[in-house]
Amino acid sequence: LIYDGGVMAEKGCDVIIDAARELPEITFHLIGSVGAEIKAMECPSNVILYGNKDKSFVQDMLLKCDAFLFLTHFWGEGFSNSLVEAMSAGLPCIVSDWSANVDMIGDDGGVIVKENTKEELIKAIKTIENAETRKRMGLRNSKKAAADYSEGVIIPQYTRLYEMLMNRG
Repeated sequence: LIYDGGVMAEKGCDVIIDAARELPEITFHLIGSVGAEIKAMECPSNVILYGNKDKSFVQDMLLKCDAFLFLTHFWGEGFSNSLVEAMSAGLPCIVSDWSANVDMIGDDGGVIVKENTKEELIKAIKTIENAETRKRMGLRNSKKAAADYSEGVIIPQYTRLYEMLMNRG
């Protein structure tokens, strides 16, 4: 399983590490700048903290993993580029009930964790244990990313919004 972003408690990485202790058969890849509170935690051997890596490393890792974890409850979090990248890579996603996450994943692109707890995360991971389930969710996510979040879709939407706002002034 993979996470990409600031490796900090506000992004749910403490919950991921706690769940990893109970799931020693799964490797958890956490990519991004590691916050002090995470550095202070004792990580089990199945958690790999990579620190900051370039985009090609992240993209390669996304293609090697089975699912994406995104348990943010960070006050500044809005639309997550990391989540779109994981969706584009065809990964099912386990996300927190926060900001745009629910709209992006919907009912069939992964699992929405209502409470950021170790128990809820473990339950969500078990929900996607089946390879066919992950494949179906991942296919849905790659189609959704292309249809709703690609450059060809987003740029014209922003252009229309900016034009509308300028015309009001």
